[in-house]
Amino acid sequence: MVLKNLCTITIPEGVKCELVGKKVTITGPRGTLFRDFAHTHCELEMVGAEVIVTVWFPRGQQKSLPRTITAHIQNLITGVTKGYLYKMRLAYAHFPISVNIVDNGATIEIRNFLREQEVRRITAQPGVKIEISKEIKDELIITGNDVEFVSMFCAQIHESVKIRHKDLRKFLDGIYVSHRGTQ
Repeated sequence: MVLKNLCTITIPEGVKCELVGKKVTITGPRGTLFRDFAHTHCELEMVGAEVIVTVWFPRGQQKSLPRTITAHIQNLITGVTKGYLYKMRLAYAHFPISVNIVDNGATIEIRNFLREQEVRRITAQPGVKIEISKEIKDELIITGNDVEFVSMFCAQIHESVKIRHKDLRKFLDGIYVSHRGTQ
């Protein structure tokens, strides 16, 4: 039986980490991100410039908990230092999809999808910006600091134009993620 399972993560220069109980606040050049791990059964502590995540007497899935939490903290650090950038492509066979960006890049309106009259409006979480690419036709660029908000917004866009009750091998129209990474 394993006594404890732990994982450490080093906080880089220029990034400030505050740890209050199981609440982590990361501040960097691009802003501040917050994450609450109160629902987990683990210990978080700061030692110098390192965060140590420890689980005592882990069983089953609890063994993977320290690595999962350090990966979440690493995503917060990447978000406040570099930021996240996703690119989406509009794919259509006959009826061109029309996209409008409103509310200073916080809401997207999708029109003329498969010649439907319905206007689909998707609003982004705070901190997520969307713009239309100037170099490549029919490409959307979604940026933000929180990877979960950016990826969730892309998933909402993709799900809003999902084709139902038709042969998916033939009807390939939609909006798809073509690139995901950092800025």
